[in-house]
Amino acid sequence: LLLTCSHNDSVINAAQKLLKARHSSIGGLQNTLLAKNMQFQIERENFVQILNVSDSHWIMIANVGCVPGEVHVYDSMGHTDIPQEVKQQIAAMILTPTNKITLIFESVQRQHDSNNCGVFAIAFATSICFSANPSNLLYDQTCLRSYLTKCLESGMMEPFPAKERKAQRPYSRVQYEVFCSC
Repeated sequence: LLLTCSHNDSVINAAQKLLKARHSSIGGLQNTLLAKNMQFQIERENFVQILNVSDSHWIMIANVGCVPGEVHVYDSMGHTDIPQEVKQQIAAMILTPTNKITLIFESVQRQHDSNNCGVFAIAFATSICFSANPSNLLYDQTCLRSYLTKCLESGMMEPFPAKERKAQRPYSRVQYEVFCSC
């Protein structure tokens, strides 16, 4: 399974497609290539979405369990900010009653190398789809790739092997204003 932090949108999209087929009530899970031209469909309900950051890193965002205008950010590198282009992608996706969006950077397990951000983003998305909080899980990094391969080959995404851990507080909350450039 070729899955590095860059050039793996086909694997990400395949996993998201399988998640969407099984969890049709959850919004998002749109093709990652739509982000480049801000072509995401607006999500009016709960959604899960994997995004590419600067063509070199994958994160997962979700608004499941959020109040309107809030979005959780799940980043296996532990970053507490994202580039403006990703903020614009998020703003293009969500319907917010105000001109502000609050990003909540969740404290999730960090990857041990520089190649597994895509697999972690898929694992985080899968957990949310199965009603689990990625912040409360420790994934088995030794088998993430092989487990993902098994899921893709079987045509069915299942929760990744993980152990529960003590609930973690978010790293940070960042609010920014949204301006329409229609």
